[in-house]
Amino acid sequence: MDATLEKNDLEKIFTNCLESQTHLILTCTPEFYKRQQNKLKKLSHVQVLKLKPFNIEELNDYLKDITHNPEIPPPLLKTLYQASKGKTQRVQKALQNLVKNHRIMDSSGKWNLALFRETPPSLEQLGLRLVSYDFKKSPKIDSSQDWEEQLFYCLQLARERKNQEALQALKALEQVLEDHLEWFGAQEKLWKQAKVCGLRSWVYLRQNRYEEARKHLEKTLNLLNESGQVDPVLDLRSQNFLAYLDLEEGKTQAAILAFESTAQQAEKLSKNIQAQINNNELSRAYLAAERYNEAIEQIQKDLSSPQVL
Repeated sequence: MDATLEKNDLEKIFTNCLESQTHLILTCTPEFYKRQQNKLKKLSHVQVLKLKPFNIEELNDYLKDITHNPEIPPPLLKTLYQASKGKTQRVQKALQNLVKNHRIMDSSGKWNLALFRETPPSLEQLGLRLVSYDFKKSPKIDSSQDWEEQLFYCLQLARERKNQEALQALKALEQVLEDHLEWFGAQEKLWKQAKVCGLRSWVYLRQNRYEEARKHLEKTLNLLNESGQVDPVLDLRSQNFLAYLDLEEGKTQAAILAFESTAQQAEKLSKNIQAQINNNELSRAYLAAERYNEAIEQIQKDLSSPQVL
C-alpha cells in the first residue's frame, strides 16, 4: 500500500468496512501495519498473516519460476539472498531495479541472467543497501545475525575498493566478538574470527601489503582448523591466495603444487561451492613455468566454469 493511498483513502476504507461489516484483505509492510494496527484491530474478523522470508532454496525456486530460467546463476542467487534476507519486498525491488536499469529482460519478456554468471551484482545494481553503521562509534550490532549482515557489508566495501573503510569495519566486528561471546560460543567465535581474518587478508592483497596478507592468511587457516567448522570456500580460497603470494615471490613450483592441490579438492565439491572458489591461478603459474600446453588447457577449463567473487 503506497503513501498516497494511506493519506487520501485509508480513512474511507476503514469507515466503509466498519459500517458494512465488509471483510478486508490488505497486504502491507510490517512498518505500515505497526502504524495502523489500532485501526485495523477495530475491523471485524481481522486476521494477520505474517509471511516468512524465503530461505535460499525457496528463493532459488521463486527466481526459477518467475524468470523461467532452469538455473539461477550462483553469484546472483547468493548476493540477492544476503542483501534481501529473503524478504519478498526486497527481492521484488531488486528484480525491478535490474529490469529497469540493466536490461536483463528483452522486448519479448524473456529474462537473460547471463550477466551474472561470473560476477555478482552490487548492492547498487540491486537498488538495495545494508544498514551501514558509523564504526567510529559503538557498532549497533545486537545479535549474531546482525554481525553476519555487517560482515557482508564489509565484503561490499572491499569489492568497491573502499579499503580503509573495510578494515575499520572489520576491526569493529572483531571487538563485537570479544564483547559478546554469549552470542556465538567458543567454536563459532573462532570461525567468525577466521572469516574476518580472511577478508582482511584480501584487502591487504589489494593494497600490495603482501607480508601482512600472508600472516593473516596463515592465521585464517589456523583459526578455521581450531574452530572445527567445515568451510571449504574460506579454506581453499585462503590456500589459493597463499599460492598466489608464492607465485609473486618467484616460488613457481610451490605455487603450482598448491594450486593443483586445491583444484583437486574443489572438484569434489558441488558446482555452487566451486563457483565461489574462483581465485585459483594455476594457468598463470603454468605460464610462468613455460608449460604452455597445460596453461592453455587450464584457461579453457577456467572459462567454462561459473564463478562468483
